[in-house]
This record gives sequence, structure tokens and C-alpha cells, in this order.
Amino acid sequence: MVSPLDRPHEDFAIADMRNVEVAKPHYHTNGTTEVYFIISGSGTTVVGGTEVPVKAGDVIVTPPETAHFTIPNENLVMVVVNTPPFDSSNVVEVLEESKPEVGYDHEQYRKLTA
Repeated sequence: MVSPLDRPHEDFAIADMRNVEVAKPHYHTNGTTEVYFIISGSGTTVVGGTEVPVKAGDVIVTPPETAHFTIPNENLVMVVVNTPPFDSSNVVEVLEESKPEVGYDHEQYRKLTA
């Protein structure tokens, strides 16, 4: 797919999380960096085990191979930029066990989503 912005090394999407309970923990392989631009609402994003409260105007950068998930609080909507462009084969979900090598702690996830 050709980028409409003529930027072949990244892409973007709008993530409307107003009716989402939690964006499941995952990480991206093959050098993918993910950037969130919060455009409305609030929530908590966990990047590599660090809890970051987010609100409109915030920017969150998730490096490659770093577990992350987001818990919307109120009306959370964000722009998500992936570089290189998003490829579902580079997404690895982590749900059942802690994976310290990518910064994921299942106990933290369970506590935050209880």
C-alpha cells in the first residue's frame, strides 16, 4: 500500500478506545517503534512495566521489543504511528505469564485491570 502522505517508512491509524476495556499486552518485533499521540480523553499506558498516565496532548513512544498495553479511563482516542509501517506478523501478544525480557509483568497487568 502506498502511503497517502508519501511517507513509506511509517503509517498511522486512529485508535478510538472509548468503548474498549483494555488494549491487550503485546510487543512489536522487527524493529517496529510505536508512537501514541493522545488527542482526547485519558487513561494509563504501561510501557516496559512503567505506568504512564496519559491525557490529551501527551506523546508516548514504545521502542521495539517492549511490552505495552493501554487502559482507557475516559473517552480515550489517540493517533498511533508505526515505523516501519504496521505489520500484524510483527505483533506478539503476551497474556498468561511474565516476560521480563520485554518488560511485561503479568501481576502488574492483573492488578491494573482488576
